[in-house]
Amino acid sequence: MSRSSETGAGEIAWDVGAIFESVLRQVDRRRGPVPQVDVQFRPFAGMNHRARLRQGVLSVRLSDLLQGADARVIEALAMILVAKLYRRTPPAAAQLRYRRYVMSRGVEQRIIETKRSRGRKTITDPRGHAYDLTEMFAEINTRLFDNAIPATKLSWSARPSRLRLGHYDIAHHAIVINRLLDRQEVPRVAVEFILYHEMLHVKHPVESSGGRRRIHPPAFRAEEKRFPRYAEARAALRKLALTADVD
Repeated sequence: MSRSSETGAGEIAWDVGAIFESVLRQVDRRRGPVPQVDVQFRPFAGMNHRARLRQGVLSVRLSDLLQGADARVIEALAMILVAKLYRRTPPAAAQLRYRRYVMSRGVEQRIIETKRSRGRKTITDPRGHAYDLTEMFAEINTRLFDNAIPATKLSWSARPSRLRLGHYDIAHHAIVINRLLDRQEVPRVAVEFILYHEMLHVKHPVESSGGRRRIHPPAFRAEEKRFPRYAEARAALRKLALTADVD
């Protein structure tokens, strides 16, 4: 037996629980009763979803951004969430259908707007111990972009990390650089290159096509290599053993 409820605006989609129950029967082929299904829509900061199977109850919490989505999209997401719960690989067709929905222009824009209004972004002082991101941004913008990059929030990461050297948050229009780079022993050219890379993300939006996202399209990569001291910057980062990703 399934039940659906909601928190927030929008109509109650009573069939969502039935969709999850149907998928659950397909995935869990053991004899006996299937778990009870409880589905609720929640006002998450983005297109986030949670599913938990405990004590005979499948609890599903879906982003309210999915309200009004086609039943086939809900079914695809159910396939993905339930398959993961059972430690199985989600069907490729389900993953593609869900990605295409999330990446559709109207939905993608709603996700960005929701992250901006509901999400939190920690912004620290761009003036670090060794480098001032504000001064560096202005200099790079003038020298390499002819001042074409609009004013952008700049921040050092709250904590050093070896996972990402930097990232551009489109929802909050903010560039965050890994605090690990804010040290005297890190050559300025290395920091400039990472900041330049993130500024390119402001200039070159992510491309979406056929259910796939191209974070670094060809035009992006071509311009990245035109950084005046590209080889030197890459060598400096390798020498520092900084192998984290740059988004």
